[in-house]
Amino acid sequence: MNQCITLNLGKPSYITNKLSPMLGNGILRANGNSWAQQRKLVAAEFFMDKVK
Repeated sequence: MNQCITLNLGKPSYITNKLSPMLGNGILRANGNSWAQQRKLVAAEFFMDKVK
């Protein structure tokens, strides 16, 4: 069985450094576990029955 290994490189530094005053610590700036937790919170709002 093949196994795919991906790299967790995170967000580019221009997003995390220069845009942090505007974006705060939201999902657009988050990495790793913080990103996964925030994405899980908003994912339900993007199911097709709610988007229509």
